[in-house]
Amino acid sequence: MGKAGRAACIFTPLALSIASFVCIILINLGGFSKHSDTLNDLYFFEADFSNFTTSSSSSTELSLLLEAAKDSGDIADQYRINLWNYCTVNSTSDSTSNSSDVDWCSARKRNFWFNPLEVWNIESIINSTGTSAGADSNVLVALESLASNTTALEDQLLDKSARDALKTYKKVSAWLWSAYFASLWLLLGTVVFGCLAVFTRFFSFLTFITSILATVLVFGGSITASIMFPLLVKALKETFKDYNVDFTTNTHMLAVTWLATAFTLVATFFWLFSICCCSGKSDNIKANNQAAPSRAFPGFGRGNRGGADNEKFASGGRSGYAPVESPYAERHGAADDHVPLTQVAVPPYGHGEATEYGYTKSPYEPYRHN
Repeated sequence: MGKAGRAACIFTPLALSIASFVCIILINLGGFSKHSDTLNDLYFFEADFSNFTTSSSSSTELSLLLEAAKDSGDIADQYRINLWNYCTVNSTSDSTSNSSDVDWCSARKRNFWFNPLEVWNIESIINSTGTSAGADSNVLVALESLASNTTALEDQLLDKSARDALKTYKKVSAWLWSAYFASLWLLLGTVVFGCLAVFTRFFSFLTFITSILATVLVFGGSITASIMFPLLVKALKETFKDYNVDFTTNTHMLAVTWLATAFTLVATFFWLFSICCCSGKSDNIKANNQAAPSRAFPGFGRGNRGGADNEKFASGGRSGYAPVESPYAERHGAADDHVPLTQVAVPPYGHGEATEYGYTKSPYEPYRHN
């Protein structure tokens, strides 16, 4: 097949690995810059406080604290939660600005998880003296009653479904971050080894190993994100439904992660194929080996019996091969030396030729090299 055929063989898995690598880069860069609409659209879920209200008859501690946080500016209109950080969106009256533009992104950190009580500065409000802007007497009473109970803040403010969902999210977020970050480097190694695999199948083997590891991590991350975030969104939406707070899962991010999974899964299959096939060696060697018997050993090819190159039947040929003289020919004065060295019974069906000594001319005679 040759090098050109080998290059064509690995082009497909290499292109698929590059496509998966690009998808994982986009997931890791989500929320990297507030000025990129493409990257800002790659988040896992969103919390929308733009229609937040506490006008209902509810006067729970959570509603009072949320109102205080909203009045003090600690709650943005929208939160977009990424892999490394979160970004906020605030409505603006500027006609030149898009109401959905991201105006701020938090610092990026590994094993990130979105803690709403921390982000909304609830604990600080509880521990404050109650002088926050907009705080009324009811809020002050709530703050005083919870000031000494900060360790049980989450249990005090959230219902069981929301608490369980947030605890699960906190534990799984470390695995999710590790899966997408490690797969980024494994896919980079797959692309590098894939380029070198043009020259030898050894690099195809290394490429297959890195590709299958990346596939496991990307697939695991996709499964985790597809299960965990919808469950988290459902639990939080149920908890905050009385305040007109909406939580939604971003289907764009899920589409990107599953595209990355599909690309690397198919690429891994083709990398395995490139190990078993497409060696890259030239077919000329095989062609020479197939033609060798008739050229290197004259007399054994078809149609060469009796020809000038027939060494077996023309003694003194170019290679100097000749039949071994039989001692019987010297002892009994035989006319030729085509008598075998051992006694052989006359073969049946008329094959061979009997002599007066009870021997037969065998078509296979011992030869010596002159």
